Amino acid sequence: SGTVTLSGNTAISGASTFVTGTGAISLNCRATVDPSAAKTFTVGVSGTAGATSLFGALTVGDTSNAAATAVYGTFLQNGAYTFGTGTGAISLNGHTTVAIAKNLHMTPGGAGTFQTGTGSVTLNGDTTISGSGTFTTGHGV
Repeated sequence: SGTVTLSGNTAISGASTFVTGTGAISLNCRATVDPSAAKTFTVGVSGTAGATSLFGALTVGDTSNAAATAVYGTFLQNGAYTFGTGTGAISLNGHTTVAIAKNLHMTPGGAGTFQTGTGSVTLNGDTTISGSGTFTTGHGV
């Protein structure tokens, strides 16, 4: 028992395992998990893992190797920051709420459309059809 200081490279070859005690581990360098083969990096086990904090940018995949990200739980973005997406489709599979005094806008001048399902639509505020736009109803008024 006691402190061991290594001043050179340390290699564990083959199927050997490196195990630590229950104390903290500090990696004071860049770290890479074997880039030559698919490896899994796991923190904890289901139901008992602690939080993971990252204090820098996070990149998943790259332009030549896209990678999916799955989140099993709530996604929460804090602060007055922008959430941006790529140009692919966005699927909102649950109820969607826009906070009080916030807006949902389509970029002006765009040719995009807005379509609802067959359920009823409620417009609680003033409704304006600007420019040469029209309002068309079906068989009802």
